[in-house]
Amino acid sequence: MKANHKHYTLILFSIITLLVTSIGYFVLYRMIMFESDKSEKASIIIATDDQRKLLEQELEKIHQSSKEERAYVSGLIIDKDEIVTFIEEIEEIGIDTETDISISTIDSNDTSIKKDGDIGYLRSHIVVKGSWQNTMRALLLIENMPYGIVVNNIRLEGREDRWDMSLDVKALIK
Repeated sequence: MKANHKHYTLILFSIITLLVTSIGYFVLYRMIMFESDKSEKASIIIATDDQRKLLEQELEKIHQSSKEERAYVSGLIIDKDEIVTFIEEIEEIGIDTETDISISTIDSNDTSIKKDGDIGYLRSHIVVKGSWQNTMRALLLIENMPYGIVVNNIRLEGREDRWDMSLDVKALIK
């Protein structure tokens, strides 16, 4: 019997071809999966970037619409350099209301204000002496000063023609 060696080479060639194409398909499959993951991540980044841009536009609109309110709130805070002016305004209330106003204690934590934008407090104890009507007018004017102040510990003593009122005032300073 005669052995045909051509079949063996044909079978060997077909097995090698099968292995090479299988490896080729596997490599192509991995490359496609890698590119698919990369494309998916890029889509997420683009979507996130679009959302960030929309959020940024929304925040910019809020910032622009609140410009007047921010200016108003900033005006409620006394600058460190204007503390003397604030005290003079309180003393002027005494002149306007025909009462004796004395500021007995002034304390601030302006040393904690290290940089622009930091906020501290100015605390003062005020004594007002005068008639009932004038004392109440002075209290009303102090409470309605154009600053962010808090009035605490109001004490009234007196009789019909002379009243003594003491109060603590805490104001925001920057």
